[in-house]
Amino acid sequence: MRNQMAPWVPLFIQSSNNNTNEQNPFTPFQFATVQEGPIGKPSVKTVVFRDFLFHDKSTNVLTFCTDLRNDKLCHSNPYFEACFYFPTTWEQYRFSGQWFILSLESSSHVETTDQFLTQHTQEEWEDEIMRQWGQMSRGAKSLYRKPAPGSPLSEGNRKKLDKIQRGVDGAHDDTGLENFGLVCLLVDKVDYLNLKDGSGGERRLFERCTKPSCNGSNNNENSNNSNSNEINDDDDDDDDDDDDDDDDDEQEHDDDDHWTMWTETEVCP
Repeated sequence: MRNQMAPWVPLFIQSSNNNTNEQNPFTPFQFATVQEGPIGKPSVKTVVFRDFLFHDKSTNVLTFCTDLRNDKLCHSNPYFEACFYFPTTWEQYRFSGQWFILSLESSSHVETTDQFLTQHTQEEWEDEIMRQWGQMSRGAKSLYRKPAPGSPLSEGNRKKLDKIQRGVDGAHDDTGLENFGLVCLLVDKVDYLNLKDGSGGERRLFERCTKPSCNGSNNNENSNNSNSNEINDDDDDDDDDDDDDDDDDEQEHDDDDHWTMWTETEVCP
């Protein structure tokens, strides 16, 4: 069973490529969550988009790095909104969905609602952590062996920060890996806005739904959409009478929930 690329992914990749270069290789964005508890205070931070999970665009999962000692993030509920703005092309992407943190400690029991991701082994999760850690510069890695974010700036912490800054703290490059986390964004909805098309703006909504929620009510909605993309681990054409016995066997063993549909709708800006 393999996932397929969502229809918003090629558009997003093109926008990112059009707004990055050797002098400006990073893609920052705003990531917002709501803290758990009776008050539910919102929290937003600017982070840097790193890659698609497993360096595989078909996962449709965006990632960024975080310090596991960050209390605000670790005590937030699993829902998020994220906003990318690309100034060169006047494009904005608003993502919403659920998130989870991947670390070496959690690699043996990754909790995710995405059934495609549950197929991965602990070794594969650990390899992904090490791949993304390995792509970081020495300076970026050093951030994870600094005192915990938000801790008091004591004299001892001042000295430690100074040694790390000068590269004389005597630590190995992989020191701090235990504090390294990878935030994975499971996108359910994308709101795309383009203000540079010359006609007053272009806006598209991409929404994902799993099979039970797609049945019935979404049939009428899909007829009004400009495009829909069905992701299925079985044969895409359910009416094909020429399916071989292997496909029939696969259908018997696969759960009906193992596919999702992405709908694409043009709306007013």
